[in-house]
Amino acid sequence: MSDPPPVLLATNPTKRYPGVLALHNVGLTLHRGEILAVIGENGAGKSTLMKILAGIERADAGEIQLDGRPTTIESVRDASAHGIALIHQELNLTDNPDISGNVFLGREPRRLGRVGLIDRKRLHADARVALKKVLLDCAPSTPVALLSPGGGNSSNSLACFR
Repeated sequence: MSDPPPVLLATNPTKRYPGVLALHNVGLTLHRGEILAVIGENGAGKSTLMKILAGIERADAGEIQLDGRPTTIESVRDASAHGIALIHQELNLTDNPDISGNVFLGREPRRLGRVGLIDRKRLHADARVALKKVLLDCAPSTPVALLSPGGGNSSNSLACFR
């Protein structure tokens, strides 16, 4: 019996910016249940590859397959529909909502479908589950403005790590 196809296969994605070849001759294979680290020097193309997979950037060439089928990822919403999300390394959190608002930014559960009010109770419950999965002991209602970048114990931040 043959092995199932990788859940994600990126074959030779290429990305050019004016005067810069940011990504070339790269491959990425991810199997279901696998944890994979993408590491490399600054400028190696790690962030560019992740942005392509997350629908933030479009590749100039190459192919992406999901579960063995060629797939075009047109947007962040499209990537999300395929189960792909990117946690950015930059500190691009909005500081006025709470932790749960940042975790589900743009994907907030609604009371009346896509146009209804945000279901805050469900938002906090879903965020609590997500935080628990990554071993963070934070209240989902904690305002992001009170957190330090490292989540440590500085005098003006809350300790959110176990």
